[in-house]
Amino acid sequence: MKNSIVFALSTAAILASQSAFANNPGMFSRSCRFDQIPTTQIKVIANTFFLLAGAPTELASLYERPNDQPFYWIHESITTDYFQVRYYLIAKSQLYVKGNPNYGDPTRFNVAKVYRSNWSVEQIRKEIQNDPKFSPALANRGPTPWYSARAGDPHILVKWWDVSDPDEPVSPELFLVKGRHFYYDPRAGVQVDLGETNSQDCNLTTWGFAIFDR
Repeated sequence: MKNSIVFALSTAAILASQSAFANNPGMFSRSCRFDQIPTTQIKVIANTFFLLAGAPTELASLYERPNDQPFYWIHESITTDYFQVRYYLIAKSQLYVKGNPNYGDPTRFNVAKVYRSNWSVEQIRKEIQNDPKFSPALANRGPTPWYSARAGDPHILVKWWDVSDPDEPVSPELFLVKGRHFYYDPRAGVQVDLGETNSQDCNLTTWGFAIFDR
């Protein structure tokens, strides 16, 4: 595959994740191909969740289509808070792609997309929380809520391929996601910059099995 040109096409789905941070505001970013999600079991659960969250019906069996999976990506940055609503959260995310001359120097990482969440304290929808199909995946969250703000493509799953060869997926090393994370403490009237996160993989250390905390 040539590294010079890649092209993106958006499709619909939602993915969320569990952060390694507990009891304090946390943050992480992710640049993940669907085929990099570990085990068929997790792919099936994630795929089902995508459908309930608004994915198009043509992606219903993505977990059964190994030839298609390398073309679908999740690029996101998420700011989290655990246990109770204490802060308003925000996330910003920049997707960098290497070697696309449309975005600048074709030999370096260049900004392809910029995303920003609203100030929010979102949770996974109740109808998904209460669906028994997801109870094994949600069991390790415990009884306390998980709040988040996400910056990324609103349809989450994005199809990328090499413009010079539409049948060739993009290699993981050609993408980089950089996140910036903030929270606002309404009691103190203070906005806090939590810092930056970077990812060129699925960031499984903050993924966990509960991928639906959104």
